[in-house]
Amino acid sequence: MTRKRAPVFDGVEALSEPMTDGFMALNTEVKGIIKTQLLLLAADHIHVYLEGTPEFSAQRLAVSVRKKVEAVTFALLPGANIWEKFYFTGTIGS
Repeated sequence: MTRKRAPVFDGVEALSEPMTDGFMALNTEVKGIIKTQLLLLAADHIHVYLEGTPEFSAQRLAVSVRKKVEAVTFALLPGANIWEKFYFTGTIGS
């Protein structure tokens, strides 16, 4: 459950390309990631699609990605904290 949402991505249009580029870079920067895609960039939240190798748990990938996403967003929006300690991960397959 999200406790509070702040519109940290005001001016979404201007951030869309650099955020997309940042997520695409995760494909090579995070071990275990096969594919990443920024699905939705809203003023107060994001949706990300990840494909990972079976050697790494969804939680481990999410933590690794969170660290990289925080670095990308901090570079674009200094001082912004977009990730709560609670988040949703889901898996498909075995």
